[in-house]
Amino acid sequence: CNGERWAKRGHALPDTSQESRAAWCHRNHSDHRSPWESCGDTCTVVSKIHGIRFSHESQREQLQEVMGYAGTRVVVFERHNVTAQWCSLQYAKLSHTFHGGDHADQNKWVREHCASRGADADNFRQKNSEWYGWVRSTLAHLRKPYLDMSFEEFVGDAQAAEARLQAFAGLPSQAYRGSCVDGCNCRALD
Repeated sequence: CNGERWAKRGHALPDTSQESRAAWCHRNHSDHRSPWESCGDTCTVVSKIHGIRFSHESQREQLQEVMGYAGTRVVVFERHNVTAQWCSLQYAKLSHTFHGGDHADQNKWVREHCASRGADADNFRQKNSEWYGWVRSTLAHLRKPYLDMSFEEFVGDAQAAEARLQAFAGLPSQAYRGSCVDGCNCRALD
């Protein structure tokens, strides 16, 4: 996340996306993390894009270009509990912990700071609504099919959600390996 591609992602998204995919798909395939083991001849790169990073028209034009690529499969991954999303983002910004971390500390912080949300949370909720509205209207304009999947659906049944994502992307069926691979942000839900 600290290389040249990462640094230019906000102002050169189409080029960065293509370069990243090429680098990922054509690296040393004897590596245990190679995509070829599980995807055969299909190489897939997932880009998680947040609306807060694409507020300027030029950035949205670049994103529209990437969404319009013939090989792109778009998944609109929206969290229905927007207040929880706002709170999670506030914690991540404050702690600089965007993946993983100490969940006990995070839960304590949430209890102490998220009850009084105020105007910042309301502003986030409004911008979030505008973002997803823009994404869906842009996809409709492009006549681009997409998969709608909520955050809650994914965490509620990660195995079924993963199978649905693979099918939508046109990937071969795979044995479920768990949603927590290589230290990603995951934990059992209460």
